[in-house]
Order: sequence, then C-alpha cells, then structure tokens
Amino acid sequence: MILPNQRNTLLEILLKAGYSVKEFTIDDQPLPISGFLQWSITHNKYNYAFSIEEDNDYPFRIRLKPAKSSTSELGYMNYFSEIPSHFERWLKYLQREIDAEEKYQDILNEDEYIQFDSEIPDEKFSPDELKLLHAKLDMLNEKFNQLQLPIEHANKLASDIAYLKEKAEKSSKIDWKNLFVGLFVSTLAQMLLPQETLTSIKEIINSFIRRLLN
Repeated sequence: MILPNQRNTLLEILLKAGYSVKEFTIDDQPLPISGFLQWSITHNKYNYAFSIEEDNDYPFRIRLKPAKSSTSELGYMNYFSEIPSHFERWLKYLQREIDAEEKYQDILNEDEYIQFDSEIPDEKFSPDELKLLHAKLDMLNEKFNQLQLPIEHANKLASDIAYLKEKAEKSSKIDWKNLFVGLFVSTLAQMLLPQETLTSIKEIINSFIRRLLN
C-alpha cells in the first residue's frame, strides 16, 4: 500500500487541479503491522472514487471510477511512481462527469415553469418558486456573461438581476413579471452596443421568458 508521504503527493495533485480536500471523503487507515495505508478518495456529492487496493500479484492495484469511456477501470502497478499520472487522469474524468451532471440538472431546471396565470390577483411566489426563480435568474446572468460585454454593461445587467431577486421576495407575481419586462426594456434602451450584441441579449431574455413564464 502507500506511505503517508505518497498520500501527500496525491493530495497535492488534487489541490493543484483546483479541488478542495473538503469535497472528498478520504479513507487512509494504516495497516496495524506495516504502517502502510490502504487508500481511497471519494467525491462527496457524486460518489466517484479513486482507490489503491491490495493485490496478490502486484504491489499496487488502482481502481478508477469513472474511467475514460466506462464506469470503472482497474490498473496494476509495480511502483508508486506510476500512480500519480493515473490519479491526474482520474481527476480529468471526474471533472468531465461533474460537468455532465451539472449540465443535466440545468436541462431539468429549464423545463420547470412558474405559473403566472392565476385567479388570485396578488398571489406571491411560494418558497419553492422563489428558489426556482433565483436559480433561473442566475442562469440568465451566466448567459449574459458568455457574451463578454463591456464591464459597465455586464455590471448593469447583474445589478438588474440582483434587484429582480430582491423584488420577488415581496412583489406579486404579476407585478414582478411587469417589472422584469419594463426593467430590461429600459436597460437595453440605454446601452450603446452593436445591434448584433443587442439582438443576442434580447434573444437570451426572450428565451428566459419562454422557459420561465407559463
């Protein structure tokens, strides 16, 4: 199995890849006689893992989950120096799957609607609807950021979104809907941007309205 300094080598790779140790559960209990470690690291949220296991024929057996094109992969090593490159490879596969999981959640969220056509004139957002609304407004801001707008325009749109989040806490659904439309009409009218960029912003806003307002 591995020694403490070898474990630390892998954790340094983890940190350099941009992860926090707190994102993972690490099992590195030393064996009672040799002091070597049986070592595994598991992502807390998605349960993907990298482990170094005992093997009868090789000093090291590693298990990657996920792998390049399958759910898991086994590897057999004679020397610990062979393992770090496989750990780096696993971290890349892990990030790929995390991105895919989050994209899937975004797709699911985009199919959720808030009912604005109500017989109750002053109906307010429920706690669940507020949570959904905030998530969708965050996604809207991300799409604005992808346009790489001048900083003053990006800040204005981010400020508008923050204001809309705040107003949603107390406004009725109908008042908030009218505020949303009026606010962005006013903001776009004041922006000195190429027509192509303005059109892109309008398309993003219109897509948001279609996906949110039922």
